[in-house]
Amino acid sequence: MSRAIQVAVIVSTRQAKSGVRGILGDALKVAVSAPPEGGRANAELIKVLARAFSVRRADVVIVAGHASRRKKVMLKGVDEARVRGVTTAV
Repeated sequence: MSRAIQVAVIVSTRQAKSGVRGILGDALKVAVSAPPEGGRANAELIKVLARAFSVRRADVVIVAGHASRRKKVMLKGVDEARVRGVTTAV
């Protein structure tokens, strides 16, 4: 069975550049350039997290908060150490 972790994420939409920005409180802060209409920001969030953690897009699942800035995301094949590591690498 592969590893999986649930991570709280705060999304900032309509940013100049997409990417992981670090930790804000207990959540991973992620900027996306897409607007929050029509699921475009969620789609870009999945793409950004998949790229940041070197996993497939199918391994990134938004579990809660689809219409909110604050989301709960499951990352398959990722452990807590990698989450902390990606935030220091940005």
